[in-house]
Amino acid sequence: SKDTQKKIKEYIMNKYILPIATLLLIATGCENTMRSESSDFDSAELQQLSSELSYDLGLSKSSTDAMNNSLNRHGKSGKHREPGFLWKVSAEMSDQLTNDEKAVLFEKMDERYRPYSKLGYRTIGSVDENNKGTVGIEYSFNSFLNGKDGEILTQKIAGNYWRPIYDGNEIQPKNGFDIVTTINVNLQDIAESALLKGLKINDADYGSVILMEVETGDIKAISNFSKNKSGYYTENYNYAIQGMHEPGSTFKLASILAYLEETDSSIHDSIDTGEGEYKFYSEFMKDHKPGGYGKITIKEVFEKSSNIGVAKMIDETFNRSPQIFLDYLRRFGFNDNFDFQIFGSSKPQIKNSEDSTWSKVSLPWIAHGYELMLTPLHTLSFYNAVANNGIYVQPRIVNNVKSAN
Repeated sequence: SKDTQKKIKEYIMNKYILPIATLLLIATGCENTMRSESSDFDSAELQQLSSELSYDLGLSKSSTDAMNNSLNRHGKSGKHREPGFLWKVSAEMSDQLTNDEKAVLFEKMDERYRPYSKLGYRTIGSVDENNKGTVGIEYSFNSFLNGKDGEILTQKIAGNYWRPIYDGNEIQPKNGFDIVTTINVNLQDIAESALLKGLKINDADYGSVILMEVETGDIKAISNFSKNKSGYYTENYNYAIQGMHEPGSTFKLASILAYLEETDSSIHDSIDTGEGEYKFYSEFMKDHKPGGYGKITIKEVFEKSSNIGVAKMIDETFNRSPQIFLDYLRRFGFNDNFDFQIFGSSKPQIKNSEDSTWSKVSLPWIAHGYELMLTPLHTLSFYNAVANNGIYVQPRIVNNVKSAN
């Protein structure tokens, strides 16, 4: 009956096609792979899909032509890599195929595509053999992406395929959600290329890059590369949010801001940095300029990245109460593991003045970025707040979670 046919069509769409729409997309569009609506494919993927379906289904020439026209019609302008393409083709063909043929068709279409190959690979993440997220956004938002499986009784048929049997006890599946990221594909491509070029020029072991929009905190690009045993660079670890390191001179701005907050000083006040070498208690510290910078303003201390200048400012101001300086750093957000949307971000490691490893030289060394550990994302978030006129915004990489189309 018509009602029965309608139920069959609705079940097949919900069981096999809707879940495809839950695949994670970081953007839409790719190169145009279709020239016309003829069966002369210029996409290897469509050609392979067409060949396999024609063979497995045993389609007649007219049915094959109809299927190819449908593949071409809905695959224009790069749409062949999107879940929407499979939806349209399947819906169109479901009225022309038997139930046995539909079982084969839908089985062929249950495949995951990466429209932009390895672009943003570690951040987007991956799935295991059970289609469960293992790292990145795939893992962090796995519960949203997965949806819920349905249930139906099936019968094995010729060709080692399974045919659904509609006995009224089937349970409809529930769709997962679409994840909309903040990533800009063009900026991501540029960032990855620039990072890879820099790593090769410097023969570096690893590196990361993050591009954040100042006012919103939206991450527009994020990439990580490390050199493998074969000497090639691959993206296997998210250094941007997990890689802990001593920030060095990038930390000096935080120290100078803490100094200005605690004192009545101006950036135009002067400090004597000496002749390029200064002894803090038992240890010597050097500036990178031979002979030193002499007497310069606080502004110049920052501009010239003077280790001695920053260390003297902090040590002379906070040596009797180092915890006050450390409290400033916490207020700047350096001791918090902010609630970033990708699981696994590392927590900053900053000493407490009561720690057993604390010594007199800890304060001047922390002042210019040593004896503490941060991730690149923590450093970037701090600088972003400065660029945003002192307003801190939470880093964000997922813009929206919405119902699948």
